[in-house]
Amino acid sequence: MIKANVEQYWGAALQGLAYWIAYKQQYFDGHLLPEGAIVAELAQLLAVHIPDTKKVECERLYKDREFLVDTNIRADIVISDKPEKNEDYHELIQKIPGSYWKEIVEVKRYEQTFKNIEKDSEKLIKLYSDSQDHHLYQVVVGQGKLPDELFTGDFNLRTRNIYTQSEDIDVRCRMSKKAYSTKRKNQKGVFAVLLEVSK
Repeated sequence: MIKANVEQYWGAALQGLAYWIAYKQQYFDGHLLPEGAIVAELAQLLAVHIPDTKKVECERLYKDREFLVDTNIRADIVISDKPEKNEDYHELIQKIPGSYWKEIVEVKRYEQTFKNIEKDSEKLIKLYSDSQDHHLYQVVVGQGKLPDELFTGDFNLRTRNIYTQSEDIDVRCRMSKKAYSTKRKNQKGVFAVLLEVSK
């Protein structure tokens, strides 16, 4: 079930990300940024805007959170609660297993097809189906390509479930930020869209 609220820091982080990507496109003459660079910048932007009680980490192994995963599959970004002042990080994990991971984020560039984004949705659900107290997010970045699956013809976010492979997974657009460049005519700009995934 999709959660009711998205934390306020997401708006500032996504807007900053869109501006940063638009700037980098001009700096590198329109070349697409790799996902790793986008993940690193988004993590920094989130770290600036989250409250002091939370922390942001990149490339965390899913098995660190006691998933039944033997491979080295990593979450792009994890936002977690910080331990109490005198509480050891490992003691916290033992006391309430997995409770410190509050938001799990996968980042994906929008390419010609939406299939890679849907595969990430499936991965999140498969690895983390017990998500009642956590948010599972995807950040989709369109660099000069408008993700038609996410937007209507008048550039509004779609409100329906955008996952098309089955009815078992629900993927909803929660927020979008954009930035434009004036270098090229008819440029569709940069979009950073926050999706939430649930069963």
